Amino acid sequence: MNDPRMGKALVALLQASVYATACPVIGSICVAVKQSGHPIFAAKNKRRHGDNLVVKLSLGRHEIDFFNVQHAIKGIVKYIDGAEVQLDSFRCHALILERGSCSGLRRRPLLRTNLLLRYNFVEEVVRAVQGCHNLNHIHGDVKLNNVMVFVAAFGGVTQYKLIDFDNATRVGQPMTKHCTPEYCPPEMTKYILGHTTEPVVADTSFDVWCTAVLILKL
Repeated sequence: MNDPRMGKALVALLQASVYATACPVIGSICVAVKQSGHPIFAAKNKRRHGDNLVVKLSLGRHEIDFFNVQHAIKGIVKYIDGAEVQLDSFRCHALILERGSCSGLRRRPLLRTNLLLRYNFVEEVVRAVQGCHNLNHIHGDVKLNNVMVFVAAFGGVTQYKLIDFDNATRVGQPMTKHCTPEYCPPEMTKYILGHTTEPVVADTSFDVWCTAVLILKL
């Protein structure tokens, strides 16, 4: 959801509804909403209890459209399923995704203790961004909070993956008026501030700028 207020409104609606403990979403997946304050919910697979999943609710189709063109690219969060769903009186899109352990922002104190750890982190992020670009798409909101840490169940190998493709856009197409302020490229800043009325056209340089800011923040 591009506007955080939309997510909060949706969560408030669900918490006040008959689904205040859990609600079915897609197939055998259900989500717990009672304790959540964010439109990403811990989820469980009633048929396979060992699955570590989340369900993300979104008003737009950008993310589902992106996942429909990518297939298990390394460095991108694993997409299980997605559909338009009816939750109480609210209709939105639900995406089932693998669940990470923490964000790159929370991982930063550890990364700052070791140059090799930082190098590996940056290398994996850059490769993930390149994976998007190879699909002729940009991520559109690369930042530390949109890099998630995943730890393998067997062997404990750590992998970093990009999440949150709400702003993913095909190269050459107009972008949504959105950006995280401290990562915002100049062209989007001008558009948001009203210095130009021309929408920002998606280009790989947008992600390059955001990735460079991410590296500086390490």
